[in-house]
Order: sequence, then structure tokens, then C-alpha cells
Amino acid sequence: MPWLRDATARIIGPEPQPGDTCSQEQAMAGNGQYLIDYAASPKARMTPVPIGAVTLEDGFWGRVFKTNWEVTIPHVFEHVREDLFDKFRRAADPGFRPAGEPSGSNRAREANLHRWMEAAACSLSHPHNESTADWIRQALDLIEPVQDFDGYLHVNLAPRNLADRRWRNGGLNELYASGHLIQGAIAHYRNTGSERYLAIARRVADHMCDVFLSAGSQMQPSHPVVEMALVELYRVTGRQRYLELACHFIEHVGTLEMEEIAGHSVHITFLACGIVDAYAETGRAEYWEASERLWHDMVGRKMYVTGALGGRRVGEAMGHDYELPHEHAYAETCAAIGSAMWSLRALQVSGEARFADLMELCWHNSILCGVNLTGDRFFYDNPLQSSGRGYFDPWRPKLSPANHDYEYYHSWLSGPTRQEWFWVDRPRYRHMYRVACCPPNLTRSIAQLPAYFYSHSPGRLWVHLYGRNRLDLNTAEGRLRLRQETEYPWEGRIELEVEQCPEGEYSIHLRIPGWARRARVVCGGQELSGTPGSYLEIRRRWAAGEKITLELPMPAELISADRAVAEARDSVALRRGPLVYAIEEPDHPGEDFRRLRVPAGISAEDVSVVPETDLLGGTVTLRTPGLRAPNGERPLYAPADSDSPAAEAVDLKAVPYFAWDNRDHHAQMTIWLPRHRGPVAERSDG
Repeated sequence: MPWLRDATARIIGPEPQPGDTCSQEQAMAGNGQYLIDYAASPKARMTPVPIGAVTLEDGFWGRVFKTNWEVTIPHVFEHVREDLFDKFRRAADPGFRPAGEPSGSNRAREANLHRWMEAAACSLSHPHNESTADWIRQALDLIEPVQDFDGYLHVNLAPRNLADRRWRNGGLNELYASGHLIQGAIAHYRNTGSERYLAIARRVADHMCDVFLSAGSQMQPSHPVVEMALVELYRVTGRQRYLELACHFIEHVGTLEMEEIAGHSVHITFLACGIVDAYAETGRAEYWEASERLWHDMVGRKMYVTGALGGRRVGEAMGHDYELPHEHAYAETCAAIGSAMWSLRALQVSGEARFADLMELCWHNSILCGVNLTGDRFFYDNPLQSSGRGYFDPWRPKLSPANHDYEYYHSWLSGPTRQEWFWVDRPRYRHMYRVACCPPNLTRSIAQLPAYFYSHSPGRLWVHLYGRNRLDLNTAEGRLRLRQETEYPWEGRIELEVEQCPEGEYSIHLRIPGWARRARVVCGGQELSGTPGSYLEIRRRWAAGEKITLELPMPAELISADRAVAEARDSVALRRGPLVYAIEEPDHPGEDFRRLRVPAGISAEDVSVVPETDLLGGTVTLRTPGLRAPNGERPLYAPADSDSPAAEAVDLKAVPYFAWDNRDHHAQMTIWLPRHRGPVAERSDG
């Protein structure tokens, strides 16, 4: 690949040797605690601030962040330890000889440990569980002995009697696990200064380069993640082979020819992250053009109102244009995380606020919905509607493992509800999904959340997300300290105070959300105008104590979908600020949610905003007039011009979508409400 000669290599220090360590100060002087480091990328306008530069204070995101390190990281560690530690011990035993190739349910599990390692390492940059460092050491003590002399490391095929099967079957997810190993190792290095895990990752990457960059290699890449991991490893080490291998994988699957976003929802978003990362380093216009095609196709035709992705459970796939079913949505948590990761990268390259708008939508809705308020139960898929009941096939028990009885199978397929884990290899399954990727992916993403708030470049700071926090950033020009005070997303007033700023003129780019109909910005006594869906640049010499005030009106809104989205046709959803709302059964006991409607002439002015400090940890609910269509008084099918029975008036209450299923498991829920165009019964005072 001759174009690689134009790539910029960055080496932060001498070539690390196995077992070497460096001090925390040395690590911070290099890449520091960066999640992704675009600082020297030729095609990047900015780079996210280090994770440790942002302190999320008590508030909306501060509470989520605290719950993650207090509850979720330990919770995930316990399950990963139960699920994988013995498996690693067996794989390291020279005498262990498994009977054959691992089954399908075993293939991706190793990545859960590396995702947890990434979460734990990132958490070290903030207050964290005092046992975290010891847990990391325990995991490294298990991982290290499994690595073969040539660098190969995959727990399923580690035993020598399976060596001839390595790199022959993409479905075994060896590249997938290797990618997450590399990401975990980079996070560990950047947040601790230790090169122990990084040395393992480098040997893995060198081995992959030897295998896949050799003449005649025909193995098809499987689940993407290794592409972005290799680019980031290139940024850490300066080794061009890693960038070359990432580009090899990206092009090997026909990325440059893709005209639409298709296939497995997590695969394609993770691949897109690698595409943007590779573009930032190589400048290959075809990479950016491919990312843009896929991104616009996603947001224009294949994305849910919550930012979720995946209209098909079969293949966990994107589906056709406008194929966005509600109750049977796939909408996997990991796909929403992949979308946010993709937009974070595209934002650094382009500086366009549309990417930050999508990050905000995903974080407040389709990502945050994946974990409950107490941090110990999870969604795999995130439907937009639930009847509170699962689909049941009376013939299926004969096919279920161990021939479970009818009653057990019926309970297994109950309605969507959060699970403490998604088990594999258990005699009695607890959930229809048996891949536990979402819990460790969620906990690592939340541990990395501070990096999504701001980006910087020489003389500039971009403010992407809003929430109570402090920024303390060492820049080339000097120290920058900033504080956000806000009750966002419950309220639309955000106050930013500059506590310290480099000398001379300095620009602060303030994102005006695309959902905002208007915004008011005041700085230094002067009112400034900002355009929704863009960044407002405020450039001046800043004195300590100066403030920027952003006021975003937050009325409730009614959202409609393109009429090509069949299930949302002639329906509305409720939104306020960045939050999408849902109607949930605990607030409407006894209702059949399939009969709920809203009046055809409803407008946003009919919806009231009600703060409720004692509900769901403190929230803001929406109240709207609704209707209950009569049940059973009309045939299933009838002439279109026949009279319809009158609907009855009901009061509807909506809660933020991310908070549903925190009160009543297997509850009914819906985001979309059809407009009722038939007669309405007169409401009695009773």
C-alpha cells in the first residue's frame, strides 16, 4: 500500500519491551488518558480531551458515572470471573486437550473480559472501587500465560492440539477478541503507565500482521473492532504495520463499494469507526466518502427515533429502508454504542455538530436505556413497544436444551425485561439472548463518557455535551479550567464559567443542539446568536470568572416519522430536549396499550411538563390528553366507511424512555401513539 508512505507515524517513546514499565507521569506526558488520540492525525480538526480531564459532578451524568464504578464494574467483574476465569486457567494448562472446536455460543465470550478490563482501566482516572486495581492484576495473571510463543492469544484455540485450526474460521471471532484485547491494553497503558498488558497486545498485533499481511492470506475478517484497535495501537507505538493491517481488513470486506448501511448493526458501526480512524491517519478520500454514505443512509432511513439501530432480529441486522418495527425491534445496546463511537470520530474529523447531536441522542436514550437505574440489570435489545408478553411457540420446547418443560419455556420467553446477565452454557437459560456483550460494553462506554464532553485543538475548545462537570486540561498554550453548572437535561439553562485560560485569544465553540428551536447565549454582557445544529464560536481573551450562559427552551414536542415507516404512520412520539419519552404500564394499570391513542388534532401546547422528584430517582414527566379505543366492539375487519365506536378520553403520562422497566418487570410500554380520527365519547366528570 504505497499511500502509507504519506501517513504520519507517532512514537511516544522508545520501543517498549515485554515487561517494561513506565511511570504515570511518563504516560501522561505522552498520550495521557486519551480514549482516542487524534492530536497528530493529519485529517483531524480536534481530539477528545483525556478521560481524566473531566470530572462529572453530582447531576444527571454524574450519578450515572458514579453508579457505574460503584455497582456496574464490580457486578460485571463477578459475572466475567464466574464465566471465564476457569476457562483461561484450563487454556494455560499445557496438558489440557479439549475434544474439539468450541461451539457457537462460546466464540465471542473472551472479548467480555477485555471489555471489562478497558472499563476498569478507564475508571482508574476517577474515583473508583478500591479493589479495581487488584481485579485488573488478577485478570492479567490469567491472560498472560495463555499467549503462545508466536503471539497468538485466543482462549478457545489456545490448546496446542487445536493449533491447526487457528485463523481458519472467521466465525470463531479470533479477530474480534484480539481487537478488544488491544483496546483494553491501550486503556490500561494510558491510565496506569504500565506496559504489561500493552506488551501482550503488541505481540498479538505483530502475530496478526505476520499472518494476514503475508502473501496468499484469504481469511475473511469477522466481527469488526480490530480495525479501530489497530489504528489506535499505531497511534501509541508509531508502528506502520498496524495501520497497514487495519486498512487491509477495512478494504478486504469491500468497504469502499458499500452504497448503503447493511448487515449486522454492531458489525457495521464498529467497522465505520475503523474507517474514520484510518481516514484520519491516511487521508484517503474514499474512506471518508464511504463513512459519509453510510452515516447519511443510517440517519435518513434506518435509525429509530431514540437513535437505536437494527430493524431485524434475524441476523441482528439493519434491514431495508424504513424497516423499523416497534415491538420486535432488534435495537441492540451495542449498536447504539457503536453509533456514538462512530459519530465521536467523525466529529473530530469534520467539526460538524450533526455528529454531536447524534451522540447526544444515543447517550440519553438508546445507550442509557441499556442499564437500569441501579446499574445491575441490562437490556440486550431495546424495543420501542412492549405488550408485556413474549412470543410463545408450543412446539418449541422439544427443541430447547435439555428438553425443558412447557412451563419453563413459557416463562423463558416472557416479555422484555432487564436481566442481570445474558448467560451461555447454562442448563437453564435465563433469556432468549445468550451473548453477554452488552453489559461489559455498557460499563466501558460509561467509564469513557467524560471523553465525549469536550474536544480541543491549538487555541480552541469544543463543548459537545452538557451536564454538571469540571474540565481541567493542560494544553500547549497553558492550563484551561472550565466548570459547567446545569440541571440538563431536565432544564435548558447551562452556565459555563472559565476558571483559568491560556493567555491571549482563545476560542470556545459552543454546540447549539439541532433539536433546539432557538437558543440564547450571553457572554460578557453581550447577547450572541447561535444557529441550532451548529457550533457558536466565542473568541476572546478570557479572564478568570467570566461566564457563558446558554439558554435552551425545552417545551414538549410531538414527533412524527416519515410515512414510509409503516408502524409509525399517522402516529406521534413525545420528546423534550434530548429525551424521547414513553408511556409505561405502572402509570396506566389495566390499560391495553394497543388501544391507546391521541386526538387527531393534538398539538405540543396540549402537553404539560411536570417535574417529579420522587419518581425514578427524580425525573420530569409529560402529561398529554389521550384516548382509549373501544375493544371488541368492531370486527377485526370491516368496511372502511362503516361507523367506528367512539373512543373514551384518558389522561396519559410519559416518562423518559431510558428509565422504563425500572418499576415493573414485563410491563407494557410504547413510544408511538396513533392519532385517533374517529368519534370521541363525551367525557364524564367521574
